Amino acid sequence: MRKINHAFCFDIGMWMQAGIAIDSLCRTAKGKCRYNIYCIVDDTVDGVKQELIRKEVEKYPEKHNIEFINFNSPVMHQTYFKDSPFPPSAMLRLYLPYLLPKLDKVIYTDVDVLFIKNTIELDRIKIGDNYIGAVRDYAINSVIETFQKHGQSDFDHYPEYGLDKMARELKYINSGVLIMNLKLWRREKHTEKLLKIFYDGPGFRFCDQDTLNIGCAGKIMYLPLRFNRITKLLGPQLEEISRRYGQDTEQLRKDFYDYTIMHFVAQKPWDFGDHMTDVWWTYAKNTHFYDILLRAQLNKLSKKIKK
Repeated sequence: MRKINHAFCFDIGMWMQAGIAIDSLCRTAKGKCRYNIYCIVDDTVDGVKQELIRKEVEKYPEKHNIEFINFNSPVMHQTYFKDSPFPPSAMLRLYLPYLLPKLDKVIYTDVDVLFIKNTIELDRIKIGDNYIGAVRDYAINSVIETFQKHGQSDFDHYPEYGLDKMARELKYINSGVLIMNLKLWRREKHTEKLLKIFYDGPGFRFCDQDTLNIGCAGKIMYLPLRFNRITKLLGPQLEEISRRYGQDTEQLRKDFYDYTIMHFVAQKPWDFGDHMTDVWWTYAKNTHFYDILLRAQLNKLSKKIKK
């Protein structure tokens, strides 16, 4: 049975969502693979929370392995994230080469995902002498245009770092799903290089994602859309993407509807804000976290209605 290494990084803000993502990963195995799951957490994800996530893993017959690695880095200081919509734990993925010293590569995913199929196909991809394998961010240009239209300066630094050019040429990646060449990162001290970019930067809105795009440019293997099918991307947009960027329309359409990983970017289903909300809650219902999250969100909705 194939063994596949997966890593997740999260804190107390998303620990239950992490549990749901991990549960969906384990569901896909179906006797064809076994997952080694590495959870990089800080002190906020205590033993009780870890045990609840572990129970989701242990209910499957493949006997997946899950390991929690506690790591509190100075980069987690909130100062660097004062203008970012992302938590400091987003940067933990940059430390994976050192936190997983025995692995040559790992599949990393954010926790706002669902695994619809097993990741055997993804694991078989050889990324050669590239730092990462990742999916193009097909929505970044529309995001930039929207912010600029409203006079917001979140992306003013993009030309200085070449990120605007990467976006226009469809070379800018979404960092929510990565194949990481840990061996190469360690050999070239790539984590240190990326952290310097981050620390010296202007305060990147997409903290880890902008940093990775800058620091890995030229050494990225671009993966098919099906491995990181973001929910912000809508079916009617496929024709425009194909025309604008010369992408294969039929392949885009196939990946759009027949995907391995669904990634809930922007609005979140647990806040009832995504058009794929029902799908996420269907998967959540299979876990210990369903009732807790549902009650919390219904309370939020109730307070909004009363206002």
